[in-house]
Amino acid sequence: MKAFEESLLYRPMIKEDDDILFSGTFHTNGLVMPDGELSGRLDASTGHLSCFVGGLIGMGSKIFNRKSDLEMAIKLTQGCVWAYNSTLTGIMPEHMRPVMCESLDECAWNETRWYDEVDPHPERRGNKQSSSPAYGNPAKHQPSLIDLQKEKDHALNDLTNGAKTATDAAKDEVSDYADSVASKAKEGIAQAADAVADKAKEVITQAVDATGEKAKDGLTKATDTVKDGLYDAASAIGSKVEDGVSSAANALKEGASNSFDAAKSAAKDAAVNGANAVREGLSDGLANAQTVPDTLNTDETAELAKSLGRRQLEDMDNLGAGTPDTSQSTAPKIDYSGLPNTAPPPINTDSSDEKSEKVNEHEEYAKNLIKFHHLWPGMVDLPHKGYILRPEAIESVFYMYRITGDETWREKGWNMWQSIDKATKTVYGNSAIADVTAENVKLLDQAESFWLSETLKYFYLLFSDPSVISLDDYVL
Repeated sequence: MKAFEESLLYRPMIKEDDDILFSGTFHTNGLVMPDGELSGRLDASTGHLSCFVGGLIGMGSKIFNRKSDLEMAIKLTQGCVWAYNSTLTGIMPEHMRPVMCESLDECAWNETRWYDEVDPHPERRGNKQSSSPAYGNPAKHQPSLIDLQKEKDHALNDLTNGAKTATDAAKDEVSDYADSVASKAKEGIAQAADAVADKAKEVITQAVDATGEKAKDGLTKATDTVKDGLYDAASAIGSKVEDGVSSAANALKEGASNSFDAAKSAAKDAAVNGANAVREGLSDGLANAQTVPDTLNTDETAELAKSLGRRQLEDMDNLGAGTPDTSQSTAPKIDYSGLPNTAPPPINTDSSDEKSEKVNEHEEYAKNLIKFHHLWPGMVDLPHKGYILRPEAIESVFYMYRITGDETWREKGWNMWQSIDKATKTVYGNSAIADVTAENVKLLDQAESFWLSETLKYFYLLFSDPSVISLDDYVL
């Protein structure tokens, strides 16, 4: 009983002064907190099926002589009677979710809180009610929900809870998987760029070395008197090689997303251009020579030509390191638009007039939902509005009468019977109905076996003498 009271029991926020309770739905991940408590949360979702709890606790209170439990049982049973009295047909729906109070003892009516729970995310609709078909005028999207409710029967309750749990788990799994894919994609692109850059660097280095050797051979006949001219030639060589290497680097970036063969071809072309530049520079330098001496420091001049090219290679050391530069690349980019948006909401800087307008819009929208879904004060949602001839409510009313002897329970049971018989009666029996909040009741042409074996049994025994199937002698 302690676990039930702490984890499942709650008081609904209602306009009336009725002292009532409901049993909700407890969601847990199975983890035990350091203080020994089970991790989880109480959901206000309840329904006709849970109405048997009042009779169950009432019988337990008599067996174990626990007067406080009997008081709890009376309040739970009265909660189901309140739900019967709240609908247009006088019948409790299969599944509903009221506003849950923070305390079991006192709970003052708060209309603003009711609106907030009916319309919990007004910011998702944009600035105007009609701006989004998903969150705008409920008449634009509700027909599909009505059609769904008409097609579904009592299984909708279990499906609703199961779908919500599965959706939350799927969102987390998809988000984690997307992060993993994005990380691996970035890593793969960086590795590919490193490989292409290293290979291109190797090709260009070989080309520059070859260029230096060609320069050494071509300068064997030059003289010391034309050294200045040769240095001018070497500068021209460096400039040309720099342009060639720069072209190779740009080609590398542009081809990062393409095959390695394309990058290799671009590097090769750049190396050839560098070699041609050497020949052009040598020709220009030799044209300025006045005389040709017998000796020449060819090693020094060759190293100068190679160093001018290698200086450009040093600038390429970090070309493929880290995250590739995609500012000029044609490589395909990862589309993150479909991933969940976990960014924090923007800071609200609305003026007081704008805030007032949004508050009024929020209340108006909540009122529209309340009217459209036939919600009564304190009710947030009616996931399943039907009634399939269930016995649980009248079962607890019967037990309360037999346990307490209070004649008011017979009066409550009689009102329930009149409402059920009026809404479900057919030529040959009684039928489940699609919507207990509708003015024009739709019969579903079906009846569960518990209508005869349980529901009618408890109605019959409620109005029979207590000696008929006495609870002192029989277990029902």
